[in-house]
Amino acid sequence: MSKTDFEEAAELTALSGLYAGLIVGASDPGTANLETGTITEASYASYARLSVTLGSNTGSGAGATTRANTAALTFAAVAGAGITVHRVGFYDAATAGHMLYFNDVDLATAVAIGVNPYFAIGALTVGED
Repeated sequence: MSKTDFEEAAELTALSGLYAGLIVGASDPGTANLETGTITEASYASYARLSVTLGSNTGSGAGATTRANTAALTFAAVAGAGITVHRVGFYDAATAGHMLYFNDVDLATAVAIGVNPYFAIGALTVGED
C-alpha cells in the first residue's frame, strides 16, 4: 500500500486503530484525488469499514518495513448491484476520517450481489517506500 500525503508525518511502527474500506472508483487515490475528495468508497446497504490490526514490523533497513493484517476481513455482502473493487484504503476512522494508505495495484475485482468481499490474513500490507 502507498502512503497518502496526510500520512507522511506518521511512522508505520505507530499505526493502530485502522479501518479498511473498499474503493470502487477506478482512479488512483494519489494526491490530487485525495485533496479534491474524488475517491469513491463502496456505499451499498450494510457496507461498513472493518477494523484492521496489523502485525509486527517485518523487513529491515530504510524503506523495508512492512506490516500485514493479522485477521481475515470479510465485508458485508454486496447488495443492490454488483461492484468492482479497485483498491483497499486504510483509514483512521470507522466513518469519515482520513485515508492513510491505499494499495498500489488496481485490483479491478468484480463482486456480484450477495458475495462478501474477503481478504485473507496477510493479504493487505502496509509498507514504507
